[in-house]
Amino acid sequence: TPCGERNIFVANEWTLASWQLFHNTLTKIWAKGSTLASQSADRTQAIEVWRIVFGEAYFPLQVA
Repeated sequence: TPCGERNIFVANEWTLASWQLFHNTLTKIWAKGSTLASQSADRTQAIEVWRIVFGEAYFPLQVA
C-alpha cells in the first residue's frame, strides 16, 4: 500500500505472526466494539465504546 515516499506493511515490518495477531485479535475486537456501539440505545455508552475502538481523539470527553 503506497504511503508517501514508502510502502507500508512490508515483510520486515509485518511477519506472518504479526498479520495473524492483527486479524485474529484486533479485527475481532474492533468488529465487536463497533457492533456494540452502533446498536447501543444509550448515547453515553455508545460514545465510550467508540472511544475504545477509534481512540479518544475521535470522541473527546464531552462537558455537559
